[in-house]
Amino acid sequence: MNSSEEIQDVVAANRPPVARIMLVDDHPIILQGLAAMINYQTDMKVVCDATSIAEALGKIATGTPDVLIVDLSLNGVEDGIDLIRKVHDQYPSLSMIVFSTHSDAQHVEKSLRAGARGYVTKADGPEVLLKGIREILSGRLFVSEDMRDYLLRQYLDDGSQNSRPGVTQKLTPREREVFKYLGTGISTREISEKMGLSDKTIETYREHIKAKLRLRNASELVYTAIKAAESGEM
Repeated sequence: MNSSEEIQDVVAANRPPVARIMLVDDHPIILQGLAAMINYQTDMKVVCDATSIAEALGKIATGTPDVLIVDLSLNGVEDGIDLIRKVHDQYPSLSMIVFSTHSDAQHVEKSLRAGARGYVTKADGPEVLLKGIREILSGRLFVSEDMRDYLLRQYLDDGSQNSRPGVTQKLTPREREVFKYLGTGISTREISEKMGLSDKTIETYREHIKAKLRLRNASELVYTAIKAAESGEM
């Protein structure tokens, strides 16, 4: 191998992985615009798109992408949350982020509970969506800043419906510490580094917290932790 080939190998080895993105939207213009924007990035590319739930599930089965970007209104009759729920059940490690015109707390909460890792409205703009993709690929939950403020206001205005009073009282001191870190949106690896514990130990704490709080999945766990942090409970 000559020096030129060696240099190319070193560059390739140090090049960051490219995330494989799948788009699910029934508007051709949106699909084209998103694909152009994403393919311009060096760390992600669009590998396929779909306009319906059936088409999306079929394409995922033939080659699982790293991230799904999902619209909530498909063909005027299908609900993207149904797709999120089905994908999360079949491919729990596949990250999903909603990109929708819906900007109400109910759609955000339903999407996160169904298994989405992020939520961005189409009014937020492309830079926010790109940031959201990178955040969920890093293991974090992402909601745009405006939506977080809105969710907090909704939460405070309707505490009896959505809050979990005294939620941390059910947890041990160590579990509360993990829960508090989860409320900041950081990943398991970052929590383990801050606490000086292994990733496996943090995952065990996460499972204990989910069981005690009767949460169904990781999205609900992080969402509940963020709500608790924003309410000042922790």
